[in-house]
Amino acid sequence: CKDSGTMAGEPWRDRLNALPLTEAVRGKALVLVISNQDMKAALADNNTTDGTLISAINALVEQAAAAAQPQPGAMGAQAGGAATGRQYNFELEKVEQQVQQLQQQIASLTVTATSEQDVGKTVLALRHVNPRMEGLVGELPDDVPQGLAEAVKSKFPMREALESAVQAALFQLLDELLQAADTPFHVHDTSEKGYLTNPMAKVDFTLTSGRQVLWSSVIGFYEVKANLSDSDKYKAAVGQLMTRAQVLFKQQPERAHMLGAVIGGDALEVFFIQRASNQTISSGKLDLSGADGATMLLRL
Repeated sequence: CKDSGTMAGEPWRDRLNALPLTEAVRGKALVLVISNQDMKAALADNNTTDGTLISAINALVEQAAAAAQPQPGAMGAQAGGAATGRQYNFELEKVEQQVQQLQQQIASLTVTATSEQDVGKTVLALRHVNPRMEGLVGELPDDVPQGLAEAVKSKFPMREALESAVQAALFQLLDELLQAADTPFHVHDTSEKGYLTNPMAKVDFTLTSGRQVLWSSVIGFYEVKANLSDSDKYKAAVGQLMTRAQVLFKQQPERAHMLGAVIGGDALEVFFIQRASNQTISSGKLDLSGADGATMLLRL
């Protein structure tokens, strides 16, 4: 946020208010963050996990509180009524030095693939697997054109392809499927441009109920990797999908669940994500070279 004096539409302030902090910590953090551009940037970045932010904010508040404690000599001088401006300036310099050190620590905090993998690992450990996803993903009608099934088979699997190639092939396929299905939904490649803002969310594919990419019109997200056989990439994709879903729930308070997927050149997994992370249901990984994977992609 460039203008710290603006109250409305400040992503960092919204994120701070949404974090599970005590009101005392939140109030102190607000005062400290207003003049801390690094912390603002971390709060405004949707890739920064809540856990990372909470740790950084607690450290910020604790260090500021510790630095503000008067030294024993200063306390004695105050008790005797002899506190001087020089002592005050000394204490202020110490506070400024420690805040500066903390700013450097915050600047070095980056959301890495490891943190996304950790989120994905937790989701995968807690999810309930339902390979058919009965009642959660629509069934195919009996008169599905053969051309749709052939469209899937002609493009997948792509086991040795780069992520960009998988994404391009998937976008073309999704566009063909949506046109053939004659739905009011739209698919957008939002990995690099045209992505969601306020708050910002870069997602490989965003499905919307309108032509504009707005939080109010989002239906679901698809995260893409070169393949899902790579365990780290697989977990990271799941973590990214879950993180975006939680942001969506905040932007659409009435929303109870979201249907999304992680898709690679070799496989896909569909997720029915609810507000409580331990109630997530997924199809498990389905090989796109088999009938189950190809059919699930069509159903999705």
